[in-house]
Amino acid sequence: MPDYAKQMERDPDYTWYCASLHIDCVLPHKLELWKLAVVMRSEGHDQVQVSERVGYRFCTGDQVIFEDVDFFTPLGMTKDMCRVAGELLCFLTLQPGDTDAEYFDAYTDAQIDWRDTYAEDLSAEVSAQMDGMTS
Repeated sequence: MPDYAKQMERDPDYTWYCASLHIDCVLPHKLELWKLAVVMRSEGHDQVQVSERVGYRFCTGDQVIFEDVDFFTPLGMTKDMCRVAGELLCFLTLQPGDTDAEYFDAYTDAQIDWRDTYAEDLSAEVSAQMDGMTS
């Protein structure tokens, strides 16, 4: 398996910024994205899905909240990295009630604190931006 983390040592292919207003303070959020690989995955007997693996690092202020290489997009979507950022942020801002409780079992304390403090507001901001892209 390729060392995708090593590829994330280079400058990101796309960076998304948002300043979140919360409890009278402005805290910047930053999502960096890296195009890592084209991946073919089997989907049933004769079906193959082609995707692109995207690495990401999401920070609030100077603190890294999420970092991984586990996000896959449909092939060609990385031509619109703004949309990729929005799709990924939809997952990163999930909250209890949005999905099964087990989804959050692997979250660290810092990720839970971030989710409970910022995810709802940031999710609304991302939804508004995504709606603006389709209008």
